[in-house]
Amino acid sequence: SNTNYNIKILNVSDEQTFRNIQKLEVRVSVTPTFRFELGQNLRLLVNKKKVPLDNGSSNLFTLTDIVRGKHELKAQVIDFEGRLLGESKNLTIYVHKHSILQ
Repeated sequence: SNTNYNIKILNVSDEQTFRNIQKLEVRVSVTPTFRFELGQNLRLLVNKKKVPLDNGSSNLFTLTDIVRGKHELKAQVIDFEGRLLGESKNLTIYVHKHSILQ
């Protein structure tokens, strides 16, 4: 199909800094709604690696054990053959952690 998907990462902004986080929930909006029943799927890439969707969710990803440093996030809608149907802008986040030795 020739649908143009508008894909946005909702609760994280570009260049945002997080301190001492154990996990980060990333919510994605897709308009119009993608067609799960046609085998279309939402995926989140963190540093180009796929993160699994939360169980039972169609648009929520939880990142755990986030290491310190710079991370690139991008959301994509793909079809059942893995072809890209649309993607969000690339977002960069920074994670700071206090060292254990204080």
